[in-house]
Amino acid sequence: MSEDAELSIAQSAREPSDYLPLGEIVSPTHLEELRSMRDILPVLLATLHSDVSECIDAIRTAAGTGDSNALARSAHGIAGAAGSVGGLRLAELCRQLEQRGRIGATEDIGALLALIETEFRFLCDALERISNESANGVLPREANTEPLNIS
Repeated sequence: MSEDAELSIAQSAREPSDYLPLGEIVSPTHLEELRSMRDILPVLLATLHSDVSECIDAIRTAAGTGDSNALARSAHGIAGAAGSVGGLRLAELCRQLEQRGRIGATEDIGALLALIETEFRFLCDALERISNESANGVLPREANTEPLNIS
């Protein structure tokens, strides 16, 4: 199957994060912990966004130059960051990319990188939604109408 076909299938398999329950994006264990830290989530989100965006850029560069070690290191960094906030799907996708880097397979990573970027957007959006929840755990309507712009 071509990379374009894989990407199309992968993209159609996911719904917009506004409609996914938080527990499908963030592990339930982490979800409760993050809810108890709502006051520092904006700082955590900003740090995560900055760090992961840099790693994604580094992955693109590494893939373009064939630097499999840099690709593996950057994917590993994202996996660790995602895992620390319960983004288990993102962490798993990054472990797959890390493995590809470790065996020197830096070509044809476009579909996998697109999935990583999508899951990253979902995770950032989920963290923002958690941060915006009121004390009783109800998401304010206005917080769910505009997704986070991480471009």
